[in-house]
Amino acid sequence: MKTWLTAGSLRSLVMILSRKKKRLIAQGCDVIAVPIVLWAAYAMRLSDWWPAFWLVNGSYIFVILPLLAIPIFAKLGLYRVITRAVGLGFLKLSALASGLAALAIYGLMYFLDLKIPRSVPIIFGLSFWAYITSSRLTAKHFLDWLISKDTLKENVLIFGAGSAGTELVYSLGHGSNIAVKGFIDDDPMLQGATVFGSKIFPRDQIRILVERHNIRTILLAIPSASRSQRRDIIEIFEDLPVKVKTVPTMSEIVRGARIESLKDIELNDLLGRDPVPPNPDLISRSIFKKSICVTGAGGSIGSEISRQCLLAGARRLVIFEISEYALYTIDQILNELRLQEGIDCDIVPVLGSVTNQELVDRTFKLYQVETVYHAAAYKHVPLVEANPIEGLHNNLFGTQVTATAAMNNGVDRFILISSDKAVRPTNVMGASKRVAELIIQDLAIQENQMTIFTMVRFGNVLGSSGSVVPLFKKQIEYGGPITVTDPNVSRFFMSVAEASSLVIQAGSMAKGGEVFLLDMGQSILIAELAKLMISLSGLSLKTDERPNGDIEIRFTGLRPGEKLKEELLIDGSADPSDHPKIQLIRELGIAHKDLKILIQGLERAVRNSDKKSLMDLLMDPAIGFTRAK
Repeated sequence: MKTWLTAGSLRSLVMILSRKKKRLIAQGCDVIAVPIVLWAAYAMRLSDWWPAFWLVNGSYIFVILPLLAIPIFAKLGLYRVITRAVGLGFLKLSALASGLAALAIYGLMYFLDLKIPRSVPIIFGLSFWAYITSSRLTAKHFLDWLISKDTLKENVLIFGAGSAGTELVYSLGHGSNIAVKGFIDDDPMLQGATVFGSKIFPRDQIRILVERHNIRTILLAIPSASRSQRRDIIEIFEDLPVKVKTVPTMSEIVRGARIESLKDIELNDLLGRDPVPPNPDLISRSIFKKSICVTGAGGSIGSEISRQCLLAGARRLVIFEISEYALYTIDQILNELRLQEGIDCDIVPVLGSVTNQELVDRTFKLYQVETVYHAAAYKHVPLVEANPIEGLHNNLFGTQVTATAAMNNGVDRFILISSDKAVRPTNVMGASKRVAELIIQDLAIQENQMTIFTMVRFGNVLGSSGSVVPLFKKQIEYGGPITVTDPNVSRFFMSVAEASSLVIQAGSMAKGGEVFLLDMGQSILIAELAKLMISLSGLSLKTDERPNGDIEIRFTGLRPGEKLKEELLIDGSADPSDHPKIQLIRELGIAHKDLKILIQGLERAVRNSDKKSLMDLLMDPAIGFTRAK
């Protein structure tokens, strides 16, 4: 005999039914159920499966009660509840509906003078509530089964059996394409128990569970975990072919994120230390109701500083950028943000180079700029190393032009975005930044000028253009290998958002001439970073010991001018500031006349494209430039 009624055909039949037809089916079922449940209530009360009560009291109650109850149920919204979304709210609603139906029986007893045992309505109410909830839950599970029948489910483990893990497995529901094969939790009091049918295991069972159930994804359900705790947990999975997703953090949940809004673990969540909330006073002091100019506004740091200035209440935001495409992009982003947030701010895009003295001077004067964040710079070490003339011209003389224009036009604060590569530089990029720092230090002590000049020095920014993170991501997508210059090379890392926030706060604390250092946490081995990114991608490291791994790390050797380790201090030690993650130092500069001679020589070498003279001048002891060995 040919079987024509399959799960697929049933699913198709259910899917083509309109909401109206589905409501009519539910109402029809309840019309039939009301008299049956009422009969059952009589039978339970009288201990007789065939009581002769209708001969005495009339059978018309079996017709009247459904006519009263169904409109009550409809008015309460019982038939507007989507079956697959049945939950705690429906249990409360169905209890209310059943209670009102029981009261309707009491009403009929009074008005029609029916001789019905007074406990029958109560038994009916409880029995009908059991019917209506069990019928909807049965329908829910049946529909979930139909929809997921041909769906390939993904087996997952949930790390964390606390309230977040419990809520997560409940929110995912039975109809999703995720099958929870167990929980992992370090609490021995929970191990061995079950949550919604899934057992809780200790962490030493992870490898066995991954292999037994072919687990490819682990869901991290510990929203209160710090970055260091998250990293410790991730390290457990480093040699397993699993991808890790996480629920939102507590701060994100407070802002309205849902617990089931899973996302990939990002390096921002793991590297460095937990960020300190920004000080609102320090954020607003240099920005609120002021005219702000951000140079290099299309870059990683410049664009984020621009965004934060807009949100902090700047009255005017001048975004200065040499790249037309980058300026167009950041202008679009800022204007969209302005409209979304209803912010009253004049956004002014200026296309041009910071080495154009006339343009910079005119911009500061025309827009009455009060605070300048100077982020414009060529920062990629190998490119600047190959193009030292242009690199020095932009980084050094761009700073000189911009800072001088700030001083001449009464700008209140000028903040130079410097780099850890300016400390005992071993490349032209770092040397150009060090000279830029010397220029700012010199201007800060000039007499009869009111501008506060300061600089902020920090390391690498996660995800910025040219950084290792997007490069490694691309190499992983291509199947490897990941190229690392040296197994011992290490760098400091910080997120773009945190670095930009700390730059703004440091600028607000400045008195003039200081160097602010951002607390970058511990430096990180780039090779370890590569391994972490492989693990986060759900892949395994390929080594001589594990030839069947997915991604290989290949060491290529240090590039010209590249250090093994970066530093933030030239000499001495840093002092604390008003912010726990910002330190300050006052480094010795260079005599004004000696700096003037050095700048003039560098200007001559740049003008004449004299690379040899340029490199000789950069060897000045005040710069501290030495070739990396």
